[in-house]
Amino acid sequence: MISFPAANIDDIYTEGNKSWKFNGTSWDSYAPSKNLVYSTVPPANPAEGNRWLNPDNGKLYFYVQNSWVEPQIK
Repeated sequence: MISFPAANIDDIYTEGNKSWKFNGTSWDSYAPSKNLVYSTVPPANPAEGNRWLNPDNGKLYFYVQNSWVEPQIK
């Protein structure tokens, strides 16, 4: 059983290779688009759900609500 953290709407939680997105009342399975960019700078003109892997810091980001965010991993 997964123990989800307290969350705000549209927060993303990842455990292993599966992600969920909080809809305000519950967690929904979340599969962002398959667009993954490997770059030291954020991609230009991203779409909702795009992913960006920054090799300088090794972090993965998702484009959600007009900004790049890190998944909530707890």
